[in-house]
Amino acid sequence: MGIEIGLSNCVFGKRPPVEDDFRQMHDFNIRHMEISLLRGWLDPHAKNTIADVCRWLEKYDLQALSVHGPSGMPVQGHWLADPDDAVRRQNIVERRLVLEGAKAFGAKYMIVEYECYDRWPFWPHNSPVEFSYPHAHELWKRSMDELVTDADRAGVKIAVENIDGLPHDTMARTVAEWPADVVGICFDSSHATYGDTFFEQLDCFKNRIIGTHLSDNDALPGIEWQDRHWFPFQGVINWERIAETLAAVKTCPILIVEPLTPDHKITPPLAESLEKLRSLIARKGKLLAGRTMCGSN
Repeated sequence: MGIEIGLSNCVFGKRPPVEDDFRQMHDFNIRHMEISLLRGWLDPHAKNTIADVCRWLEKYDLQALSVHGPSGMPVQGHWLADPDDAVRRQNIVERRLVLEGAKAFGAKYMIVEYECYDRWPFWPHNSPVEFSYPHAHELWKRSMDELVTDADRAGVKIAVENIDGLPHDTMARTVAEWPADVVGICFDSSHATYGDTFFEQLDCFKNRIIGTHLSDNDALPGIEWQDRHWFPFQGVINWERIAETLAAVKTCPILIVEPLTPDHKITPPLAESLEKLRSLIARKGKLLAGRTMCGSN
């Protein structure tokens, strides 16, 4: 079976899931989805809604491939590198609750962003520094060490998501310190467009990629940069080259696309974009298989 394409429920906007979301996924022949399990979307404490989601997944023959847990930043909460130890530990507890939700859904992995922000404000990257956090990487890794143990016990992997402006080589080395059967990488294409190291990052990560957040972007520099979450093929990203790389990644057979839409629903243009991406990767996979067979003769 070739690589499949799934969809994040962020396409429906910032709100808790409703049954029609799952019906739309089914009607557009999408079988794998990521569920945002954080306040504003689906609160990890909302046990009744979590039970509803489990029922809707079964009813519409969908797999919750992954959950997106909270993303933490300095001064904005949920930060796994918070210098206040009591706050940091509470944020670990919060992620453990997300792990419970992921296990209830039967999800394969939980997204944790690479939250090693050493200064604030962090965006735009040339902003004057108001606060410095020299121990951010150490504290984030300390929190992750605990969560990796919890994830292994729960049977849910952790996928560490790349963040623009943070060194990708350091992230890759850090992820490599944990077992590959518990921790991998979620490659976010829009985050990688900032600067000029997109395919350097993808090549650096490819041996540990277990998940994706694929979307297109404008790649504007500096203060103009925005995480647009456009459909694939709407912006400047080289999808031919991405497809060639991802077709060779054996650890990630299902790719999640993470788009936003102004009308908060799956539209025919989005569905066409997903099918175009699936077909492109399938074609690249066949070419790769052909070259491999020729090389073995």
